[in-house]
Amino acid sequence: MHPGVVVRVRGFTLVEMMVALAVLSLISLAAVSAMRSFAQSQEAVERKIVKTESMRLTLSFLKRSLSQATSIPRSGGLQSYFGGKKNELVWVAPLNHIAATGLQIMRLSVDEDSEKKPLVLQMSHYVNANSRPDWAQVEKFVLIDEAAKLEIGYKGGHQMDWSENWAYSMALPKLLRINIVRGEVYWPEMVLALNSSSKASF
Repeated sequence: MHPGVVVRVRGFTLVEMMVALAVLSLISLAAVSAMRSFAQSQEAVERKIVKTESMRLTLSFLKRSLSQATSIPRSGGLQSYFGGKKNELVWVAPLNHIAATGLQIMRLSVDEDSEKKPLVLQMSHYVNANSRPDWAQVEKFVLIDEAAKLEIGYKGGHQMDWSENWAYSMALPKLLRINIVRGEVYWPEMVLALNSSSKASF
């Protein structure tokens, strides 16, 4: 560098600074949007996992409980504690749980009195062959919180077609079919072979 020569360093112009800030803002906005989308995707995945686990536990409980359904004569030996309609099922089965033990009268139904139409399970301790719970007073355990549909089919020993009703009688149906719908999502159909010779022992 020669003595006396002044070197001028050129800085950024105002326009260049504004352009740089605009580009930086766009990059920051894109990063925030990407992080938000990722968080929403994670929440959706977690909700899906919770719903899937809830479905698995519900179906597992129903399968285990119904497979243990027992034939308990009532009303002078003319009926047993098993009966149902298209959207309701009542049965007796043993239950070993911290909150309830022994034989329980169970009822699976859609709560039509609730605006959300949840799928509920009710349990009442079995007292004797002629005891009939007042289901309006029995606590409801919500299995599906809203928009639930329940379709149950019954098939006897010599029936070719599924029936929508099973009247209380001494015999349990040979096969039981349960379809549960949550909103527009159909859960896996469950078909169970019931042990018609199963009887409670006291």
